[in-house]
Amino acid sequence: MIITTLWKFPFALKQMASLPDRRYAVIADEAHSSQTGDAAKDLRKVLGRAGPDSEDDLGTDAVEEALLREIEARGAQPNLSFFAFTATPKGKTLEIFGRLDPATGKHEPFHLYSMRQAIEEGFIHDVLASYMTYQIYFHLEKAIIDDPALQTAKARSAIARFVSLHEHNLAQKAEIVVEHYRTHIAHKIGGHAKAMVVCSSRPHALRFADALRRYVADHGYGTGMLVAFSGSLPTEDGEQTTEAKWNGFPDTQTAAMFDTDAYSVMVVAEKFQTGFDQPKLYAMYVDKSLAGLAAVQTLSRLNRTHPDKDGTFVLDFANDADDIAAAFAPYYGQTVAAPSDPNLLYDTRHALDEFAVLSAEDGATFARILLAEHLDHARLHAALGPAIERFWVADPR
Repeated sequence: MIITTLWKFPFALKQMASLPDRRYAVIADEAHSSQTGDAAKDLRKVLGRAGPDSEDDLGTDAVEEALLREIEARGAQPNLSFFAFTATPKGKTLEIFGRLDPATGKHEPFHLYSMRQAIEEGFIHDVLASYMTYQIYFHLEKAIIDDPALQTAKARSAIARFVSLHEHNLAQKAEIVVEHYRTHIAHKIGGHAKAMVVCSSRPHALRFADALRRYVADHGYGTGMLVAFSGSLPTEDGEQTTEAKWNGFPDTQTAAMFDTDAYSVMVVAEKFQTGFDQPKLYAMYVDKSLAGLAAVQTLSRLNRTHPDKDGTFVLDFANDADDIAAAFAPYYGQTVAAPSDPNLLYDTRHALDEFAVLSAEDGATFARILLAEHLDHARLHAALGPAIERFWVADPR
């Protein structure tokens, strides 16, 4: 039997678990952390079958017993095969789904359809084709001033604004984003092109969104702005606001509203930064340090194709072009990963012991609550209380 990993259909999994002596093949698209975390763990529990003596061999300690069950559920199952598809596999993903090459000692995919091939065959866009750091953007604009044939009052005024840009001055960054979007992006995709501003934190996203909204309002532009963040944040006047309050509609509608022509630019921190599928997303303005897989997954929000989409654009305020290119390099060809070393956990544990903040009892209590059938977040946080108290005693700053 073949199923897809549609986690919103748990009842189907329960029904299949009642069928004896069946083999299952799970085909997982976009296999990232979800395939190595709770969702895949629960799926293995439903579809897998434990060995004949597994339950009898468990120890008497409740925490150890629960941990052993979790480890067993995550391990290989005789009646279960997984097939995962992803353009950006993590090392752990390759270790679970890939195969170990004895010659290199590294895990590699069973089959490769590289990012380079997907770009060449037109299934995704190359997001680095029009990637530009702010420094490059500045020098390109400055070249206009240095060329007497291109000098204009408008260009001189623009360069004066760029020269005065400070990395923490969101008002000036907001001006660059809005004016660049209106001049170079808005007409793309038949006038439906959208842009995303990527920020380093939720407060940063809120402040950037406020700056964009003020600039648009001051200039009478009709460029619709959205912001996406979880929880609530203090505003400049000391009040609390949420994504829903700032946008003017429930946060469950943010993605759908961004798809309409009423909104053109969305400011995000972590939310919508990865795993967001919007083919009309043409430009990205990055004000956050990115590295490795996070850089690839973030910029790859732009790579979706659209019948009227002729490319992408990235203006990066925070990163170096060489670092971004290095982050993408493994995924253009083949990604391999060395086996994970479980001893790293023990090394880290012993390194932490000398600070006398964490204790074995704290760990056992936390694990017992975490692995309970019904997770109680309040008790989970409370279990961290003793360690937090010891931390403040050790370092009262």
